[in-house]
Amino acid sequence: MLKLFAVALSALATGMALGQGTIRQLPPPAWMADASIYQIFVRNFTPEGTLKAATARLESVRDLGVNTVYLLPFHPTGQQQRKGELGSPYSVRDYLTVDPAQGSLEDFDTFLSKAHGLGLRVVMDLVFNHTAWDNPLTLTHPEYYLKNAAGKIRAPRPEWSDVAALDTSRPDVQDYLISVGKFWARAGVDGFRADVSGDLPLNFWQRFRNALKSEYPDLLLLAETGAPAIHDRAFDLSYDWEGASRVKATLAGVGRANRLFDHFANEGGVPKLRYLENHDQPRIAAGLDLPRLRAAAAILLTQPGVPLIYAGQEVGLSQQPSLFDRDPLDWSAGHPELRAWYRRLLEARKRLEPLRRGGLRLISGQPARLLAFTRHTEREKVVVLINLSGVNQTARLPWAKTWRSALDERSFPGGNLEVRPFETLLLLDR
Repeated sequence: MLKLFAVALSALATGMALGQGTIRQLPPPAWMADASIYQIFVRNFTPEGTLKAATARLESVRDLGVNTVYLLPFHPTGQQQRKGELGSPYSVRDYLTVDPAQGSLEDFDTFLSKAHGLGLRVVMDLVFNHTAWDNPLTLTHPEYYLKNAAGKIRAPRPEWSDVAALDTSRPDVQDYLISVGKFWARAGVDGFRADVSGDLPLNFWQRFRNALKSEYPDLLLLAETGAPAIHDRAFDLSYDWEGASRVKATLAGVGRANRLFDHFANEGGVPKLRYLENHDQPRIAAGLDLPRLRAAAAILLTQPGVPLIYAGQEVGLSQQPSLFDRDPLDWSAGHPELRAWYRRLLEARKRLEPLRRGGLRLISGQPARLLAFTRHTEREKVVVLINLSGVNQTARLPWAKTWRSALDERSFPGGNLEVRPFETLLLLDR
């Protein structure tokens, strides 16, 4: 089915226009507030590096406790000016198919069906700022591309020598890219992550949102930007660029816990994607030991926003996988016992509504290395205590009541409470 639709859609590359429509803001999908995302690079996720092999691991992904999978690009990659042996997944030679080394459109259909059957939504990357140099559009529609002073197609940035810059200000280019989004939405994906979205015109993303959301209102649109204007006018979710570095620095002993809290509290109510690492950044395990990795996971999964876990993070892998070469994850490395901690935190997040949808309030008067706050709704409150140091810290709770742990069977009296080195306590007053 996807193959037939791809053939029909190729006519749009000839410049056939889509209707402009009315630009209007449409709400985010209701499921976004409860989302927890697991990021997969198919090429490196398994020894085989295929969609079939990734499909076979979906039960394990579901059992971790996440409910959404985000796939890096799985399209054929450019061969001209290729970086590395296999090329960057962000150098797309054909938007409408699957890299043969990773599988086929039928394999993608199977992956999607299996994921949906397990209760997992699937989000995919859209790489609309540029294409591979040998994308057929460079020959059939050279006018779609930005040119240098000599009139030759150019790269978007000098360091991105393996890709050719699309002129996304052109309505015909926008029409074509909207058609690509509709192709994959029709295939059944649940959302899109817009690569380098800040480098494309806002009016394009507004058109894209209107065109896609009018037909598929439950789509999630994630912007790889932190710019408020882009988020507010065209996207449902955007990146928290600073959170990961602040978490790492605080756990390395730099700064007070309150400064970390201030970062998460001062987002102006804008939904953010929270992460500790991703495909563009070093692994957090490369710089932190196991106790600190446990604390980092607790910070990630108790803050407002939508958490993202990069495949391998949950077992403490320290090697950053190559984007350009065959580099399968070594699932036997790292800290396999960390996975159980992630599962426990994700289960608590799923069970306790305040951790997903609640407000955030600082518990003042605490030691400098103790992160203490509440997540709360009108019906329920969760007290979160995370010791960011290697020594005991005394939490001073202003409520005279007995607290029950949400992570184990322990209970605690009100008043002063000892929190062990790098320990996390999630406390309920019921």
